[in-house]
Amino acid sequence: SGCANVTEIYYDAANAGDLQQSSFAFNEVGKNTDGVILTVGPNATKIPDYMFSPWVTTEGAPRITQVIFEDNSTCISIGKYAFAYCASLETVTIPASVDSIGECAFSNCAALSTLYLNSEWTLHLPGKNYAFATGGSFDLILGSTVKGIGDYTFANASIASMRMEDGCQLSQIGQYAFAEANQLTNIILPANLSALGDYAFYNCSMVTEIRLMSTELGDLSFNFPAMNCVGQNTEGVRVIIGKSVTAIPAYMFAGSSDTYNPKIISLEFEEGSLCTSIGQY
Repeated sequence: SGCANVTEIYYDAANAGDLQQSSFAFNEVGKNTDGVILTVGPNATKIPDYMFSPWVTTEGAPRITQVIFEDNSTCISIGKYAFAYCASLETVTIPASVDSIGECAFSNCAALSTLYLNSEWTLHLPGKNYAFATGGSFDLILGSTVKGIGDYTFANASIASMRMEDGCQLSQIGQYAFAEANQLTNIILPANLSALGDYAFYNCSMVTEIRLMSTELGDLSFNFPAMNCVGQNTEGVRVIIGKSVTAIPAYMFAGSSDTYNPKIISLEFEEGSLCTSIGQY
């Protein structure tokens, strides 16, 4: 705490235990600098709970601007509130090794602008996780190794846009995974997607474009529509069906009632479309 001129932190602890919410181990670190670069070394298998967090306020937050995991990272877990309220944090790259992101791990990171997610699975998330809730408006980039996004991972997150690297293997999106991500403007459902959770994009009210590219997705639930309220605060949503899609699943774009229907104004099929079936509702 209070190391105000620090510009670099190298974290490589193999066996560090979780901190308590009032530990404040890194309070005001780097406050007299333009920012601190945090590098996570190859021996760190976990970033402990509350490690870099000033807890419930940005006052005293370490001036960490960038989190980098080394190429040979073995980190599998980012603890709850590990970076919460780190108000200067701008860019984060989460490596393929990480399969657990704790509750509110990056919540209230007001300066966050870019999140590069290359974690193969983020399905091992507890309950209503809100890992990236109430932070800055950021661009989400899904790397080629991503296969699953867990329940509530990006619920209430201020995602401005979402894009996927070529070859992205995303096959599962959990329930409420992007619910109330109210700055998100586009939704991509890639070719490998085979499972879309209940209310996955509930109330993503600023979406203007949905691209359905999945050739693996089965029928959805009538009771828990994935697209409830999508685009309701816009002039309308454009839906584009990829040319390789052979069937549009049942209830794919349905709302649970007229009040909750997504605000779709146009439906387009890419040239050379192979679609032969449109499911009920």
